[in-house]
Amino acid sequence: MKNHIIDITKVKRIQTWIIFLLMIINLLITVFIFNELYFRIDMTEGRKFSISNITSDLIKSLDNNLVIEYYYSDKCNAHPLMSQIVLFIKDILIEYERIGKKYVNVIIEELNYQKDMEIIDDLQKSGFQFFPLSERKMGESRQTLAFSGIVFRYKDKEKIIPAITTDKGFEYLIYREIEKMLGREKDKIGVYLSKKDKKYEDDYKSLKESLDIEFDNVSILDSGANIPDDITILVLIGGENLSEYDIFQIDQFLMNGGKAFIAVNGVNIIRMSGGDLIGNPNSSKLIPLLKNYGFSVEKYIIGDNDSFYPIYNNNIIYRYPVWPEIKPQNFNKTHVAVKGLRHLLLFWPTAVNIDDNIKDKTEVLFHTTERAFSLIDDFNLDVLHYKIPFNVNEQKYDLAVAFEGKISTFFKDRDIPDNIINPNVKFSGNIKKSGNVKMVLICNDIIFEHNYINEDNESLYLLLNSIDWLTGNEGLIEIRSKQRFSRPLDKISKTSIDSGFYTRKNIIISISTYIMPLLFFIMAILIKILRNIKNRELRFLYDKSEEAINRKEREKS
Repeated sequence: MKNHIIDITKVKRIQTWIIFLLMIINLLITVFIFNELYFRIDMTEGRKFSISNITSDLIKSLDNNLVIEYYYSDKCNAHPLMSQIVLFIKDILIEYERIGKKYVNVIIEELNYQKDMEIIDDLQKSGFQFFPLSERKMGESRQTLAFSGIVFRYKDKEKIIPAITTDKGFEYLIYREIEKMLGREKDKIGVYLSKKDKKYEDDYKSLKESLDIEFDNVSILDSGANIPDDITILVLIGGENLSEYDIFQIDQFLMNGGKAFIAVNGVNIIRMSGGDLIGNPNSSKLIPLLKNYGFSVEKYIIGDNDSFYPIYNNNIIYRYPVWPEIKPQNFNKTHVAVKGLRHLLLFWPTAVNIDDNIKDKTEVLFHTTERAFSLIDDFNLDVLHYKIPFNVNEQKYDLAVAFEGKISTFFKDRDIPDNIINPNVKFSGNIKKSGNVKMVLICNDIIFEHNYINEDNESLYLLLNSIDWLTGNEGLIEIRSKQRFSRPLDKISKTSIDSGFYTRKNIIISISTYIMPLLFFIMAILIKILRNIKNRELRFLYDKSEEAINRKEREKS
């Protein structure tokens, strides 16, 4: 019995040493693997803290050193929102350095106005912009100036992002700047704005700003002019003022492999001097062109009884179904042009019908609910007209499509139209009878007017995503979709900063920083106590058995 107990004790000790050695080996292997193989698990919405594949490929294409210098004011750390943005930028830039390995060098410096005045002056001269931040001291709030900007250096080029005050769209911003430094050619956009009494610079300011940021060269095309040879994408808004010669130009542009984003209403909405709205069927020559291709832009207004935008007036909520809202379930979940869109508000849209012979080459991007209706001939747009639902002929309507395939020219067996607007400009090429066409058609052009673009900019995302699909740059859509996601520990508002935000933030920090390690420490102590108890029991059994053996030996003797 004594020998049996001794054997058990030895086995337990050997097992303990084996487990200890295995733990050490496992720790060493883990350290080695994590030094060699780095990865992160990003479970945030939109994968905000991860570098997209297209960005990773761009960085890996570098053939020389890229230096990214991030400078920010120490005042940023005193601001609850800006401090989180700074942490995010630092974290992501380290990711860029990891992916770029030997070719990407990141420099991050926090600067103080008193200690680093000379460096700050140089940054300001180079283009850094200072912005105001609220600073709280001793219960009082005051304004202070801060800065947060990036300098890129690649070969003999230098680019500056003068002010970064948000984490939204950060990866996309960095991608565009690196792409410019590499000298990659971008597609050139030609914009036909053909809306009566509308100006591109005034009525489409948000659209203009978005296109100018995305593309280095955006040309505004005038009626009666030839489409330049270097234009690869056409953006057509409206179409009311297009001449027959313009339609011929657009047709031949598409037949020669050009790509187009077209937004046109089948019914024009006109605001009268008294403020009343009326609708007139659109007589644009663009609509017959699209019908020849197989897309019938209908000349009736679509409303939706199940999904629409309510109008508030004098604390009264009015239903207004002719402003239908497209929600996630009514988007095409497989097409990248509408990927990530959460909702889209339309204004007096019209429907598109697709010919059977092109349905296999066409994808519907979004549609109404099953409870939509159409206003034919009687375009009464007064809010009070819609107090009760229109339950007549309810059905689903398609409002936008994407097409890729071969189609025939609108000008088959027809002469080239005269250029009545600019007779000196003539067509010098050969008429193509057919071509492979790629285009997106939206039956609502009002969504791109500055006054109708909401704070989410969903209509602009739709346009830019569509252009990326047209050009084959679908990876950019993934990066751009991250612009919508900026979710810190809590949303901060003026009323919540002093109330519950810091309490919730401190609770989360306390749990992750102190309580979790303390729990592991307590678990280790409990395991140690349980092991000691078990060892004492074994020792007790050992002593008891040894005493019994000794007693038996004494009895024998």
